[in-house]
Amino acid sequence: MDMNDELTTVNGKPVTVADVFIYLKATGHFRSAIHDVIEIEVIRQKTESMGISVSAAELQEHSDAKRLWMGLHSTPDWHNHCRWVGINVDQWNGVVHTELLRKKLQHRVIGAAEIKKYFNNNRAKLLTARLSRIVCADEAGANRLIAHVRSRPDDFPLMARQHSIEEQTRNGGGYLGSFNWGILPAEIEQAVFSAQPSEILGPFRENGHWTLYRVEGFDHAELDDALRAYISERLFSDWLHNEVNLAKT
Repeated sequence: MDMNDELTTVNGKPVTVADVFIYLKATGHFRSAIHDVIEIEVIRQKTESMGISVSAAELQEHSDAKRLWMGLHSTPDWHNHCRWVGINVDQWNGVVHTELLRKKLQHRVIGAAEIKKYFNNNRAKLLTARLSRIVCADEAGANRLIAHVRSRPDDFPLMARQHSIEEQTRNGGGYLGSFNWGILPAEIEQAVFSAQPSEILGPFRENGHWTLYRVEGFDHAELDDALRAYISERLFSDWLHNEVNLAKT
């Protein structure tokens, strides 16, 4: 494919390969794409050196599952999708093949022992915090409310119903839900996971408003299948990132 090749037209004006490359570079997506391609090649080289392969039956099973998950229930739907994204069937199968290689490589390099070790060493960061929140329009209102609820913590749900501007949580007394590490803004997350149950936190400047939080409690993580999968993916992503960096040096 040449840089001047025409990909499509907009009101008769051609959009070329070069136009797409310039956009990708200007937005920073080009470097990300290069990293992804390097990662794919590292996966291929590692699986080959370890004797990891994908059978035709495995490829077909995974391809069928992927098509159903994407809502491509018929062969014409699948072919139309491939044409729409600009790939052929062989290239689709190449993507599926790489996904399976990645999955098998992950199972090979991240075992039960590594998952258990990570769980034991990171129990504090695997806590889930249950939170309620009051969102105020201005700092003065937030300061007035926090003075009240710190002296009368049990009034937090009532104050949320009366004063919070967050419609989704106001009627429920401000209850926001459960949060793991890595979801909340850094300042709020640090305060939450350093707090005690029933502690009132804030006010914080957040999305143009001022927020108060009450820590309803903490739940300790259990090493169930979902958490094992999460830890495995996290460990494997770190391992793969390191292998990519070594491959580029």
